[in-house]
Amino acid sequence: MPDPSRLSRTHGHQPGQGGGRTRSAAMRWPAIVAVSLLGVAACAAPGPVAATDTGAATATATSWTDISEQAKGETVSLWMWGGDPQGNAYVDNILAPDARRAGVTLRRVPVADTKDALNR
Repeated sequence: MPDPSRLSRTHGHQPGQGGGRTRSAAMRWPAIVAVSLLGVAACAAPGPVAATDTGAATATATSWTDISEQAKGETVSLWMWGGDPQGNAYVDNILAPDARRAGVTLRRVPVADTKDALNR
C-alpha cells in the first residue's frame, strides 16, 4: 500500500505523475462544446416560410381568423383508437358538433391497431 503522506490531493496520484487533468480530458471540452452548440442550433425554430414554386404546402405566419376562414367547408379525418367508448363519445358528442358550428366536418376514423392505420 502506498504511503499516504506521498499521495497528492489530485485524484490519488503521486506527485510527479501528472495528477489532475490529462491532455485527453482537456481536448474533450472543445468537442463537448461543439456538439452542444450543434444540438442547440438543430432545435432552433425556423422562421416563416414562403410558398414554393412546387406548390408544396409550407408553413407561414397566419392569423387564427384567416385559418378559421380557410377551414370552413373542409373535412378533418381524426384517426384514433376506436376501442374506447368514452373517447368515441367525446369526439362524436362534443368535438364533432363544435367543429360543425365552426363550419368544419370532423370525421372520426376508428383504428384497431397501428398496423390497421398504416394499411389504409
